[in-house]
Amino acid sequence: MNLVKWFAIMFVLAVPVIAAWHVLLYLLVRPVGIHLGLYWPTKNGREKTVAERQLLTRRQYIVVEGVLGWGIGLALLLNAANYVGYRFGVHETVSMVDIVGNFVIFPLVGIWYGHSVWQYRLRPMPGKFGS
Repeated sequence: MNLVKWFAIMFVLAVPVIAAWHVLLYLLVRPVGIHLGLYWPTKNGREKTVAERQLLTRRQYIVVEGVLGWGIGLALLLNAANYVGYRFGVHETVSMVDIVGNFVIFPLVGIWYGHSVWQYRLRPMPGKFGS
């Protein structure tokens, strides 16, 4: 039963936490010269966002999309879910080892994620508005 509650918490928190982190991320990388836009569900919005990502170097892409976007975003989501689960009685404690571990493990896996997704950045985005 606790696993079902934890997944429900993850489901509820996923969109707001990840969306808020990506907005903050795109504001944080602007001062270092990386200008990214958010995905918008229009053809022009997607084309502009894909074009901005195609201008990133391999290292910038791995750091921004992999380590920061995927790794830190997932660590924030899991830590938020664990905290909310603790507050609602799903978990008995929230360990500092788990919190710090999430912020170490997921950014490291984000390096692999950014590296493996790098080759697909030039392809058109699939979907309703894709070309």
